[in-house]
Order: sequence, then C-alpha cells, then structure tokens
Amino acid sequence: MIDLINNISACWWTYFIPLVIQNTLFLALIYGVLSLLKKIPAHARYSITLIGLIKLLIPAFIPLSLLTVPQITALNKIINLNPVTTTTISGVPSSPIMLTAPAISMLIWASISTIMLVLPLITLGRIRYQLRQAKLIEKRTLPGRKNIQIHKTANVTLPMTIGMFTKRIYVPLLWEEWTADHRELAIRHELAHIQRLDGLVNGLQTLVRAIYFFHPLVWLLNQQIDELREMACDEVAQDYDSISYSRFLVEVAENMIRAQVDCPTVNSLLKKKKELFNRVQYLLEEKMYTNKRLVRFVMPAMVSLASLLSWNCQSQTGLLAVSPEDDVLAKIVATENPDNLPKVKFIPYDVAPEPIGGYAAIQKNVIYPELALKTGIEGVVIVQIFIDKTGKATDAVILQGATDDGLNDAAIVALQKTKWIPAKQRDLSVGVWVTVPIAFKLDKDKPSE
Repeated sequence: MIDLINNISACWWTYFIPLVIQNTLFLALIYGVLSLLKKIPAHARYSITLIGLIKLLIPAFIPLSLLTVPQITALNKIINLNPVTTTTISGVPSSPIMLTAPAISMLIWASISTIMLVLPLITLGRIRYQLRQAKLIEKRTLPGRKNIQIHKTANVTLPMTIGMFTKRIYVPLLWEEWTADHRELAIRHELAHIQRLDGLVNGLQTLVRAIYFFHPLVWLLNQQIDELREMACDEVAQDYDSISYSRFLVEVAENMIRAQVDCPTVNSLLKKKKELFNRVQYLLEEKMYTNKRLVRFVMPAMVSLASLLSWNCQSQTGLLAVSPEDDVLAKIVATENPDNLPKVKFIPYDVAPEPIGGYAAIQKNVIYPELALKTGIEGVVIVQIFIDKTGKATDAVILQGATDDGLNDAAIVALQKTKWIPAKQRDLSVGVWVTVPIAFKLDKDKPSE
C-alpha cells in the first residue's frame, strides 16, 4: 500500500506542481489586465475573471513532448520502444518502505481539500434547513424557465438566492417597508443572478478553493469574482437609472444595522455594508464604454494564453526516468545485444504499461533460486515480455540471460505473476512488448536466509 501511494504521489507531484506554476503565471497576467482595464464595465471584467476560474479547473492537455526534439540514436530507439525498469533482488529481507515527501504532501493536500469541499456543503445544508419555513409571497416567470418563487424569511439580511440552479429568491422581513420601486430593483438584481447561472459559478469557485486552498492569488480571484458579479447584476437591475438604484443600495445598507437577524459577527455585517457602498461608488463613477474593440481583443487573447499555459510535463512517450544503474542496463540492451532482440511487432501507445503496486510488486514475486542462492550466483536477466490489453503478462523472451541456474525462469515467472496496468493509446487499452531488466544481487554483508 505504501509503495502504491508513493507511485501515485510521484505522478501527482510531476503533474500538479507544474500546473500550479502555470496557473500562477496566468493569474498574475489576469490581475495585470484587470488593473489596466479597471474603467471598463463590470460584466466585461467579470468575464475576464471567469477565464481564470475555468483555467484553474481545466487540466493541462498539451504534451510537453511537442517541445522536445528526439535524438536519433540506437539507445534512444530501444528506450522509447521498450520502457526499461530494474528490479534488484537481494538474498536477505529488504528494509521497510517509507512514505516519500511527495506522498506526505499529497496526503495533506487531499485531506485539506476534502475538508474544504465538505464544509461548504454542510453550511449549505444548514442554511436550507433554516429557510425551510420561508413564506411564499410572489411568483415570477422568466423566459424559458419555470416560475421563480419569492419567499420572505427572518433568516436573511438581503435579498439572495441559494444553490447552483435555484428557482427561489429569499427576501428579509424589511421587505414590506421598502418602496415598490426598491422591491422591483431588488428582484431584478436577483433574477439577473439566476439568468446568468451565478449559482453554478459559485459552485465552481468552491471547487477551486478546495483544490488551491494554499494559493493566495486564487483566494484573491474568488474575491474579485464575488465583487464583480454583484456589480454586473447591478448594471442589469439599474436600467440606466444609476441614481435611483444607488439610493436603494444606501437604504439597504442603513437598514441592515437595525434588522433583527442572526448574524455571526458584527464584522461580517460591516463587511456587507462596505460591499454595498463599493457598489454604489461603482454605479456613480464614469466608465469606459467607448473602447469596445479593446475588450473584444482581450477576451480571445486571454483564452489563447490560457491554452499556451497548459503544458503537461508528464512523460507521454513511455520513456521512464531511469537511475544510473538502470541506464547501464539500458546500454546493455542497446549496444551489446542488438542481434538478440526478438522480431516483434511494435504497437504504438501513449502511456506505457506499469505493474500494479509499482516495481516493488515484481520484487515480491521473484523467488531467488535455491541453487543460485547457495552458490552465491548473481546476474542480470533482461526479459522482453508481452503485456496484453487486459494487463496480463503472456509471452516472454530472454534477451540476456544468466547461466543455467534458474535465474531466467525465476525472472519470467515473477513477471507473469505480476498484475499490470495495460498500455493506453487514445484512452484504449492495447497490448505491447516491454523490456524489463531484473538484477539478481546478493547482500554479501549479511547471511542469506
């Protein structure tokens, strides 16, 4: 189990860390663009921040191998067509396997991410439970949608919607004290949230915060999205009468203090008031509506840059990282025994087969022959074995064998007993030949069992 976690964490580390670096660069670029275009309407800036949100959720899809130029050498051909791995077998028990640093990092990240996902779900359930007694006061119909229900409750301070695909609007008890115009402005604002699917965006924000909980730029992006989302809906609700709508927001902010509601802290209440006054300031300031050509250029440019910063740094050719000892064995295959390579049909693949449980699984299946163990015989057995599309090792050919002491048979039996993850070609499992050098080595400093 520990070896499996180490193998998974190695893949996670080589994929996730470059992805974080790429997304950091892109978020920095987004903040630079927003600072340059701070006078454009809120809905345009909101669209730019959504590109950053989507970029954080899309996995890296451009293989880094497109940037590399293959070297045409005999060694390169052998390694690319036949992934090489080494299993060293000792005549004495091996030391216990420990968790690596990437494995510990992955477990901590997975634990915190899970908590960050579960807590918002618990909060959402608690809020829904508190709003279950809300009173229905009105129904509205939107084009292409069912009726939108308006409910009044004492558990909210401002008109609000809850959920990803909600059809309900909740208003506070002060609703009856507002003028008819102000009530209409509030409903139009919340209807804009529903029409723009802002509940879905809020759910994606929760997912991004859970994945990148450690990243300050991600938290800043979410703050920008929340602020610009409200301002964009204000643009829809005001209907070119910013003065009247601004007075409505000021009135709402002033009434929040005297509202008898269950508010966690005074600071949260003051924060909501500050957000409302920021929205008022935005509605009254002059905006740059004339430079539409610049806005139309920025959006596709940001999408293109998001694609360029989506490099997958994991190996896509089946070439595995090899240690110095593995490199020596690879040279044996490539140089000393070129004529011994079996004439097998090469099947192209994108992802090389791997033993389930890592290469330590091969070591567990190897039984050191008794004769070789007693006589102290060591050697390297290089086996070319066929892994079919079900992950089963079938045909095997010895490329380089030891003397007639049972090492060859022990290597083949160990590989055939091992369960494999089959090779992949365009998400389909395929059967391929792989070359596996197994080094039988005795620990001469300790007596063998």
